[in-house]
Amino acid sequence: NPALDKSLWRLLIQNLGVAYDRTGNLARSKATLDYGLSQDPVNPFFHYDLARAYARMNNRDKAMQSLHEAFLHFRRHHKSDPIPDPRQDVSFGRLMLDPAFRSLTESLMHPAI
Repeated sequence: NPALDKSLWRLLIQNLGVAYDRTGNLARSKATLDYGLSQDPVNPFFHYDLARAYARMNNRDKAMQSLHEAFLHFRRHHKSDPIPDPRQDVSFGRLMLDPAFRSLTESLMHPAI
């Protein structure tokens, strides 16, 4: 029986996932965000934060997939709050040295017209 409204629940899941990430508990961060996505699969911010966790786990392919999903769902469903620029996010710093990852982030920030 959910007690929180949807916006507060989303904020709780996102903040908990980020808190686990920032304290280095990447497995718990991933599990929290996976749970969030199981209940709200089009939430772009859950996908974005999951991409950050994958980047910190050195899993480039899953980070790229999650980033792609984040921007896809953001453009389709959540245009109100801005999505962060991954090129400026320190979580992706190491991956920005990878040409494929850098190309993806450029394409996400400058979509075709």
